[in-house]
Amino acid sequence: MSATTIQPPHDLEAEATVLGYCIESIEAFDRASSILQGSGSAEIFFSKFHGYVWEAIGRIVAKKDTVEPMGLRREMMAAKHWNDGYNEAIMELYVTASRNRGMNIDSTVMDLVGYSLKRKLIQECGRAMTSAYDGSSDAFALAAELLQSLAKLDNPIARTSFRSLADVVPLAIAALEQAQRGMAASDRSIIGQPTGLTVLDFLTGGDKPGELTTWAARPGGGKSTIVLAGAVAGALLGDPQAIISLEMDDLMQFYRLLSNEAGIDNNVIQQAKLKEGDWLRINQVRDRIAGWPIYLDFCPGLDIIRLEAKIRALVRDKGVKRIYVDYLQLMDEPASGESRKSFDNENMKIGRITKRLKQLAGELQISIVLLSQMSRDIEKRAGERMPQLSDLRASGSIEQDSNNVYFLYSPIEYESVIKGYCQKFYPGMDFGDYRRLSFVVIAKQRNGTKMPVPFWYERKYCRMEDIRDMDVYRRLGMSSMIEDDPELMQRLGWTSLGVQKQLFESTEVSRNQNQNTGSNEDQFPF
Repeated sequence: MSATTIQPPHDLEAEATVLGYCIESIEAFDRASSILQGSGSAEIFFSKFHGYVWEAIGRIVAKKDTVEPMGLRREMMAAKHWNDGYNEAIMELYVTASRNRGMNIDSTVMDLVGYSLKRKLIQECGRAMTSAYDGSSDAFALAAELLQSLAKLDNPIARTSFRSLADVVPLAIAALEQAQRGMAASDRSIIGQPTGLTVLDFLTGGDKPGELTTWAARPGGGKSTIVLAGAVAGALLGDPQAIISLEMDDLMQFYRLLSNEAGIDNNVIQQAKLKEGDWLRINQVRDRIAGWPIYLDFCPGLDIIRLEAKIRALVRDKGVKRIYVDYLQLMDEPASGESRKSFDNENMKIGRITKRLKQLAGELQISIVLLSQMSRDIEKRAGERMPQLSDLRASGSIEQDSNNVYFLYSPIEYESVIKGYCQKFYPGMDFGDYRRLSFVVIAKQRNGTKMPVPFWYERKYCRMEDIRDMDVYRRLGMSSMIEDDPELMQRLGWTSLGVQKQLFESTEVSRNQNQNTGSNEDQFPF
């Protein structure tokens, strides 16, 4: 009886499937590379041929060429890794990928990494065993060598990137200087992507690269409107933006933009009841809107695996700087059985999604803005219903993974169920202002203040605007947030505190006159 040869741990079928996927799709290669932290390592493959193919794919992708059989042959021949039998072997990779369609590439790559680590352990321990059988060897020296080799044992996902402060300081100063030069040479007043609301941007610095920001509101609370406002503000600075919506198709998104820019009631557009004057305004703005670098993608039933592929493609192919995902609770489970294990309940599903989006924002150095529903608990709360972090659905993972959490809150929404709500909590405001007064509640910000920021929400035009009438801040008891910072006053169109006080006095006289005449018109329609 012949002795059975024990093969080192490996899975050739899994290796071929991963490579087949990577040949078919650059997104699949990006995903596999991200798990390996971009090392491009071929050591996870037991088959030398598979390792050669992986390296060839990496070189082709780096050149931004299309991955196809002839290109693979050229790359492998140039590296002296080719023989004639590989033609058929490459075609077999396509067949294997097709046979295993639906495989989860993340878990499969991790399995291959595990096999690779086991092979290294066997190799190191085998060397130690051989030396240990040598009677002339020193046991203590062998033990020390084995411990040292195991401590150095590396694998593609365990490589560290520690840097000393001596390394970090010049990089940080250079990045700061570059950011400041960039703002000085452009119309930018903040380091991040603008939201379209001046006061909010001033307090937060905008949506910064590497950060995950969550906006939450009750249904109909303005989530989609704030997305469009921010996307337009970023596009006007020349930065490509993307909106991946699971709820609203591309035409609906465009009609909202059209309503905002042309000043036409959104209901008129949606019902196609346009008059001649409306068409005139549409024709005046349509070309300007078409020139904005905003990419729309309507994806009902999207899961995190396909979302990641879309995000990578947008960054790589379109140079997108900020991506909106509208919205979290509509995201679906992955199709494969392996991935579904992480989605046993709603909290686990949301936790995995937010964690992966946070990782992607950091890895790709873009801003990712996630929209989320609020829970109904706020409707049971007594007193003022200003949102707070506990009002997030599955608040634990969203709060933990998000760098920033903002809520949209409109007092008028509670007037219909609590009579006199607006007058009770905002007594200084005119009745005509209640219908458009709204707040962004900064509930979490790792690098700044937490507070409510008021703005005007013109619902019929799908428009959110800064409040530039300083008297409104005074009546809300929030004037100090503007008065204490001359730069913010200037951004809002106020050049000095003296001018502001004079206008306050003028506004107060005008308001008293309006109360006598019954007028509620704004005195400073900036």
